[in-house]
Amino acid sequence: MRRLRLVLVRTRFPENVGTAARASANFGHAPLYLVTPERWGESGKARALAPATAQGAPILDSLTLSPSLADAVAPCTLVIGTTARTGGWRRRLFTPRQAAVCVVERLAAGEEAALVFGPEDRGLSNEDLEHCGMLVTVPTAPDASSLNLAQAVLLLGYECFLALPDAPRVPDHGALSRRITQEERGILHRTLKETLLELDFLKADNPDYFFLPMARFLDRADMRRHEMDMFMGICRQRRAKIRELSVPDAPNLIIQLQRMGDLVLSFPLLVWLKAAEPDRPLWVLAEPAFFKPLMPLSPSVVFFPPEAADQLARTPLHRVINLSHRPEAARIASRMRADHKLGALSTGDATRIEGVWQLYRASLVHNNRHNLFHWADLNALDIISPTAMRRTAWPSPRLPQLTRGGRVGLFVGASEAAKRPEPAFWGALARELILRGHKPVFLGGESERPSGTAAACAAGIPRSNLCGNFRLDELLRFLRELDLLISPDTGPMHISAWGGTLTLNLSMGPVNAWETAPFPPGHFILRPTASCVGCWRCTRNPESPPCREHFQPARIAFLAHRLLSGKPDPKEGGKAEQFPLIPGLELMRTRRVSPLGLFDLEFLSGKLTENSPRNARSALGHFWRQWFLTRLNRHTQSQTPDLASAACRLAEFHPRALPLLHAHLPRIQAECALALRRNTPLPEEFWRGTPPLLRPLTGYLQLLLENGDYRRDVWKETLEHLEHLAALL
Repeated sequence: MRRLRLVLVRTRFPENVGTAARASANFGHAPLYLVTPERWGESGKARALAPATAQGAPILDSLTLSPSLADAVAPCTLVIGTTARTGGWRRRLFTPRQAAVCVVERLAAGEEAALVFGPEDRGLSNEDLEHCGMLVTVPTAPDASSLNLAQAVLLLGYECFLALPDAPRVPDHGALSRRITQEERGILHRTLKETLLELDFLKADNPDYFFLPMARFLDRADMRRHEMDMFMGICRQRRAKIRELSVPDAPNLIIQLQRMGDLVLSFPLLVWLKAAEPDRPLWVLAEPAFFKPLMPLSPSVVFFPPEAADQLARTPLHRVINLSHRPEAARIASRMRADHKLGALSTGDATRIEGVWQLYRASLVHNNRHNLFHWADLNALDIISPTAMRRTAWPSPRLPQLTRGGRVGLFVGASEAAKRPEPAFWGALARELILRGHKPVFLGGESERPSGTAAACAAGIPRSNLCGNFRLDELLRFLRELDLLISPDTGPMHISAWGGTLTLNLSMGPVNAWETAPFPPGHFILRPTASCVGCWRCTRNPESPPCREHFQPARIAFLAHRLLSGKPDPKEGGKAEQFPLIPGLELMRTRRVSPLGLFDLEFLSGKLTENSPRNARSALGHFWRQWFLTRLNRHTQSQTPDLASAACRLAEFHPRALPLLHAHLPRIQAECALALRRNTPLPEEFWRGTPPLLRPLTGYLQLLLENGDYRRDVWKETLEHLEHLAALL
C-alpha cells in the first residue's frame, strides 16, 4: 500500500484531510498527496490533526503538497479517478471492488498507482479526468449519490486493502461459531438429560421418552457451538447448586453387580468408607445370590437387590460408586440422585466414566501387561486418601502350627478353563499331599462336580469330592475350618483369604496376580516366570495356555507342606524364611508396605525377601505405577511417590527402556498435535500402534480423550501428561 497514492484535489476543509489520513492508516498507510488545497498551512494542519487522531498523525506529517495533479501522479502507471456523475464521456465506470483488483495487480508488479478524489462540493472536473485512465463510482441510492470525501477515501482504501493477498482476514473462531456436530449434539442431550433427571423434571423410569420433545426443540434451533457451551455451562452450574443443597446424612451407594469375587474385592472400599464417614449410611446394590451368604463376612452395610433400583433412584444420595462393568449397572448409576458419582454412567447409547482412577482401570482392558495396581485399591483411589489406606490394619491369615497332617482344600473350578488345571493335575496333587500326611478334599460348585469326581478317582479317594455339596454360606463356614486352600483365581479364593484361611493362589492363564490376588496380607501366589505372564488373553493357545505346564503337582505339594509346617517367622526371632525354587515359577506373598499403603507383592522364590524390582518387566511395571501415582494423585495430600528412584531402577534393569521411551514419545506428541489441529479423534489403533512399553500411557490417554469427547480441557490435560513424561525422560 506504500506505492498507492491517495491524491486529494483542491480540498476545502482541513478536517476532511485529517479524516482521510486516519482512513489511510486503517488500511495500509497509503501516502497522501494534496493538490492546491484551500485553507491549508499551519492553522489548517492543526485543524486536521484532531480528526486524524494519533493513528493518522504520521500520515499528515509525511503528506506531499503538489502544485498540480499532473505532478502528483507523474510516476504512476495507473491513475483512477472518482466520480459521482455519470453520462457523457463518463460512461465506462468501475466499482470500487473492480478497481481494487487492477490496483493490486500494479502494486504486485512493483509499479505505483493513484486514487484521485475531487473537491467536496464539485468533485473532479473534466480537465482533472484527462489525467485518469480509469473512472470509479460508488453505487448509491439515487436520491443521495454523493459521498463525503473522507467516506470515499475510506471505502476505496478498504477495497484495495482487502484485495491484497496477504491482507488480514476476519479471525475464524472455529468451534465458537460453527454448527454443532452429531457427536456434540449427543453430548449436549446427555448432559441436559442428566440435569433434568436430578431436578426430577424427567421421569426416571423412561427418561429417553420424556426427553424426546426437548431434543426436537433443540434440533430446530440449528444450534452453534458457542450456544452449546452456554447450555453446558448452565447444566454445570445447576448441578453444582444441587450438590450444595444436598442432604447432610445422605447415604453412599456402591453398585457391584459382578461375580462373587468382585463383591469380596469391594469389601476394602466398604471398610475405608465406614472409617472415613462412620455416621453416614453405607448401602450396596448387589446380586442376592452372592451378598446374602456373604453377609456374615462382609463389613456392616445395608444390601439391596437390583430390583430396588427404582426405589433408590427416588432417594437423595451423597455418593454413587459404580464398580460394575455391566451395562445395566451404568444405567442404574445414571438414574441415581447423588452429589457425586464415580464409575461408568450410561444415558441412552452414551456411556462415560467418572473418576481418573476408574478411567485408568477401564484403560487396562486388553492392556494390563504392566499394571501393578490391585482391583481393590483401584476401587477406592478416587475417594480414599492414601493416608487412610496406609493406616488401615488388615488381619493376617491363621498360620498353622501342625503336629499332624493339615486339612487342605483343593478348589478345582475357575471362571475360564484356561485359568484352572485339569482334573488329572488335582488328582496327582492330592496323592502327593496324602504322601506328606495331609488330608485333601476337592471343592467346587455343581458345575465342577464331574471334575471333582475325576480328580478324586485319580487320587484314589473318591469320597473326598465335595463339589456341589455346599451352599455358598455353608462353603464359607467350611473354608474357615481348613488349614490351607489351594485355588486358581476364583471367588472362593477371595472368601478364604478374607475369612483368614491361609491361601495359595495358583495364578495361571490370563490372570494378573497384581490385580486379582488375595487382597489381605500374608497369602501366597505361585505364578509362571514367562514374559507373557499376566496377559488379558492368551494368544499362543487360548484353550490350554503353555504357562500351565510349569505347575507340577509334586513341587506344589512340597511347597504346600512347607507352608503348613509353620516355619519360624524372622520377625519373631527365628531363622530367615527360605522357600523352594520351582523351575518356571515364582513364589510371592501379599503385603502392604508401599509409602501409600497400597497392595504389594513380596518375591520369595529361593532367596530372601526382595523389596525392589527383579527384572526388566518388573522394573517397567514399577516405573509406570509410580508415574501414574504422581500424575493422577497430584490433587491429593498424599506422599509423593519416588518416581525418580523408579526411573533409576528401570535404567538399571532395562537399560534400553528409557531411550526407547524417549525416542517414541515425540511421535506420540506429534500425532496428538495433528489430531488437535485438525479437530479429529485419534485413530482407533492409536494405542495399539505404540510399543508395548508405552501402551500403559497411550491406552490411558486415548480413553481419557474419548471419555471427555475430545474437549479442549481434556486435550490440555493429555498434553500436560506427555510434557511431564518428556521432561522426566
